[in-house]
Amino acid sequence: MLLSKVLATTDFSEAADAAIRVAKDLARRYDAELSLLHVYEPGPAVQERLIPRGEVRHLDVASQARARLAKLAELHELGDVELHLDMDASPVEGILEHLRAHEIDLVVMAAHSHTALERLLVGSVTERVVRHACCAVMTVKPGQRPVR
Repeated sequence: MLLSKVLATTDFSEAADAAIRVAKDLARRYDAELSLLHVYEPGPAVQERLIPRGEVRHLDVASQARARLAKLAELHELGDVELHLDMDASPVEGILEHLRAHEIDLVVMAAHSHTALERLLVGSVTERVVRHACCAVMTVKPGQRPVR
């Protein structure tokens, strides 16, 4: 497999940290470009159109999320990594669009454990990305470490 662009997604959870570690290791092994993506999912008021999506940016959410991405990159010693923030889509839509727009070869995502009921009613972001992605998807379980 030829990898030139690897994307790690994050929701700032510990499970996502494991995915970032694996993505970093793969990017280094394949001398690939690594990028990090967070898709902000607005709260119920925005989703119900009480607050227009564009107004969310004025609530300082964007700068806080960018700061968290930068801190993650520093914490994981990612070096010169591209940081991406999407606030105009659902997590699934945002990730899928990013994969297409940036011609990503591999996306590395956390495999969160949800109850069977949650998966049935909502489905997980990871499951939906796996089904619809235009590239390879690697799922990482919480606590999983890169292969040495």
